Amino acid sequence: EISNNGMNALHYHCFNYPMVKEESITTFELISYCINELSSQFHTQPTGYITNWTFAELSKQNISSEDLYSWFAPIDLIELYQLYLNKPSALINEMMGKEIFYNCTKERFGPMCQYELNNTEIYTDIE
Repeated sequence: EISNNGMNALHYHCFNYPMVKEESITTFELISYCINELSSQFHTQPTGYITNWTFAELSKQNISSEDLYSWFAPIDLIELYQLYLNKPSALINEMMGKEIFYNCTKERFGPMCQYELNNTEIYTDIE
């Protein structure tokens, strides 16, 4: 929870951008770009050109939760997929099999790839 202009807001759908400054002392910094609950008034939907699969399709292709992690999927989706792979019950598995994973490209992020970094050069200038 972070104070935002006097209002507390929960942040989510974060993209963490690592920065390394090579000076007399090398420093590592992680800059987070997040949407907050105050931004939830904007309706977003995925674009038509993003590849997506249901959990059932991913499982048939022998995709692991580690694969989703390496593809920068949201952590909560990875955890949900691992629960699906653990097959707790047929009913839950049938319902969860319809969950969708959106495979974002390098510049896009978010549960449905609805956010995009248009120019990564601008982020290296932030100090």
